Amino acid sequence: MKKLIASLLLLVTFGASAGHLTCAEFDKMDRNQKTILKKSYEFGKEEGYEHTLAAIAWKESRAGEALHRRDIRGGSHGVFHNLLDNVLFREYGKRLSGKNAASPRLIRATKKRLKSDFNFAAKHAVLELQYWNERTWNLYYVWAAYNGGYNAFSTADNKRARDKSLDYADDILRRVYLVRTCNNSPVHGGR
Repeated sequence: MKKLIASLLLLVTFGASAGHLTCAEFDKMDRNQKTILKKSYEFGKEEGYEHTLAAIAWKESRAGEALHRRDIRGGSHGVFHNLLDNVLFREYGKRLSGKNAASPRLIRATKKRLKSDFNFAAKHAVLELQYWNERTWNLYYVWAAYNGGYNAFSTADNKRARDKSLDYADDILRRVYLVRTCNNSPVHGGR
């Protein structure tokens, strides 16, 4: 219930300023992208992250079009751009490097699974959201931390990283607003 109230307050506060994104974005999506948004929404329902998961899938992978980013150590993979190191640790108790490093074979298999198994990627996206929710109880900062980790809470020492995390949260907020309110949204009516 707290998540819902926080979401609604954020939507009322910031919803009118949906930036450069508009409802027309949904008309530009192909059938597969719309399906990814619907699946994200449905998967997130049980935990109360339905709009958040749809917005993250849209932001991170353009709703399934770009399933990999290399500019992050180990990369981020799948519809939700899960960090490989976090997934390896949660799923197998292994890391990318160090004393408890995963084998190259396990790393390759996990990358492949994140890209090909929607439910596996969605499960780990929800686990990441839950992890940050336990630490903040503020959905806006959960979104910021999903992207920036502890940088979302940085002090003046790392202002640039904090600002980047908060910009990400602003973008997710815009996308949640559009997913919830646009008549042509693939999940419209599923409130």
